[in-house]
Amino acid sequence: MFYEKNNTIDGFDEFVIKFPNSPDVSAAMTAMYALYAKNNTTDGYDEFVKKFPNSPEASTAITASYMLYKKENIIPGYRNFISKYPNTPEAYDAIQQIHIIAFSRAKKASGFVALEEFQRAFPYAKQFEEAGKLAYQRELDGIKKRTKNGSDFDAVQRVSRLLRVQASQAEEVADYLIADR
Repeated sequence: MFYEKNNTIDGFDEFVIKFPNSPDVSAAMTAMYALYAKNNTTDGYDEFVKKFPNSPEASTAITASYMLYKKENIIPGYRNFISKYPNTPEAYDAIQQIHIIAFSRAKKASGFVALEEFQRAFPYAKQFEEAGKLAYQRELDGIKKRTKNGSDFDAVQRVSRLLRVQASQAEEVADYLIADR
């Protein structure tokens, strides 16, 4: 057979294009995918998916590409994957991984601002509620520390901060009461 003599990506590609209705196309696609997989690069998998988006191997190539991004485990890599394959199950997982990385960074930061920024950036993250609770607790701890130490907060700033904390506590109580009904 033609594709067996040209056991290269280009040889298989040429065969599939020249003989799209051949009964050997499926075997040629599988063999061609194996060559792309042997290279194991995101660019290679992307090229395969771009050339043959409807082939059965395309979803396998997308998954293999995602696993390479996941191995790197960096936000830009996940964003790159999402931009290429937005409507895939792997894209959903990539979004979750971005949330995990960003939340971990926010927790490591001192103070409450990073946690509030996490909430602004990712309002649908699973960690949203936990980030809010941690931010609230860090802010409350900071206020208690400053008022004990007699810091240079003037009376208006102290009252403003305490009212914000109390409002947050009231919201938690209200949520609790509503949930019990």
